[in-house]
Amino acid sequence: MKKILFPLWVSAALFSADAMKAQTVLFQDNFDSYTDFAIANVGSWTLTDVDQLSTYGFQSINFPNGGVAKSFQVFNSTTTTPPMTPTSTSDWTGHSGDKMMVSFAAVSAPWNNDWLISPQMTVPEGEGATLSFFAKSCDSDYGAE
Repeated sequence: MKKILFPLWVSAALFSADAMKAQTVLFQDNFDSYTDFAIANVGSWTLTDVDQLSTYGFQSINFPNGGVAKSFQVFNSTTTTPPMTPTSTSDWTGHSGDKMMVSFAAVSAPWNNDWLISPQMTVPEGEGATLSFFAKSCDSDYGAE
């Protein structure tokens, strides 16, 4: 059984013509302000579940919307039942807070077709921009996905 797990923290930064000068952050989000385990109405993010398939969860770990069809979920490992404690082989904590966006694997074919679409950003004309985000595999059993 393969689980695709995709936690995500996103920020976009706009740099002036001289990259050595201070940057202007257009958008940054660590997902801590959103409702734990939400699968819809996550700020200005668009969550699109094209496949509409049920998803894998965990044995002996419970949380709202576990196993239901979804694209991405606001995941907080400190409020699961029981809470998930980080170990050397499994770490479900967010990059800069308690929460992150997670996409769980679909339980059947045609497998995942799920989208997390950021709010629209406008880069001022004549300026460059850098998009950065953090992604990780949360469990070493499934490698760097």
